[in-house]
Amino acid sequence: MRALIVAAAFVAASPSVTAAQSWRLNTVADTFVFAEGPARFDGALIVSDVRADRIMRVEADGRPEPFRAPSDFANGNTVDAQGRLVTAEHAGRVVRREANGALTVLAERYEGKRLNSPNDVVPGPDGAIWFTDPTFGLQPPFGRSAREAELRVRGVYRVEPSVIALQISGLQQPNGIVFARDGRTLFVSDSASGRVHAYPVREGRAIEAEGRVIASFPAARDSVIDGLGIDSSGRLLVAEPLGVTILSEDGRVLDRIPTPVPPTDVLADPSGDLWITARTHLYRAVRTSRTETTP
Repeated sequence: MRALIVAAAFVAASPSVTAAQSWRLNTVADTFVFAEGPARFDGALIVSDVRADRIMRVEADGRPEPFRAPSDFANGNTVDAQGRLVTAEHAGRVVRREANGALTVLAERYEGKRLNSPNDVVPGPDGAIWFTDPTFGLQPPFGRSAREAELRVRGVYRVEPSVIALQISGLQQPNGIVFARDGRTLFVSDSASGRVHAYPVREGRAIEAEGRVIASFPAARDSVIDGLGIDSSGRLLVAEPLGVTILSEDGRVLDRIPTPVPPTDVLADPSGDLWITARTHLYRAVRTSRTETTP
């Protein structure tokens, strides 16, 4: 396991004291084709290898082993309130893995039309499953074969018992999705605009009309803003072209972790470490020290 010490120093979004955080960035694996969607499931780390059409299971020794292949170009993964793995597949479905290994389709069509390519997925505060549906998987290598979009909208949806409910329709390419720890705010990244949007959530619904942009990250290194996470302190984790940026819920920059390879997603570990997928790589960022600086 190779390690790189990185120190983040920067000017914050507001003119006040800024934080410089040092992290040790460990390379856990570098054998993926395009790693995405880290999730803790059944005592191990689950990672999608999207372009390889497989899901991998990473054990404690860091060695990735096949978990599900083919995976219908699985991307985002999460675990629901009952501990079941839920996966967004670029092939056009959101599925849940049952205790016996069988897959239950949670979402495949909206108003009779096939979904674009479900990308990321998260349980809501009431346990309902939410997912983003951009168009990345309509073309190889992120999908099996080229196909036309049946839906005009690239939406954010909520899976309800008998219907798939469209929650947000105004984004160009919705990608990462995560809830604030209190469940009152939904964060969604838009890869086309580079923005992170925040939406109030009331009675299980996202209020799109009251959404606001809290951060923006320009494309760089042939990459765009991607997955989102939340840590145990409620800080927002953003996989953006230069690394992982850590924000307050109102968008103030708190910290940055530069990565040698552009990151695709990030997951907070209960230990305080961060799991970062980055195309061919899986990193584990370990906090080492903290200092305070002034701009």
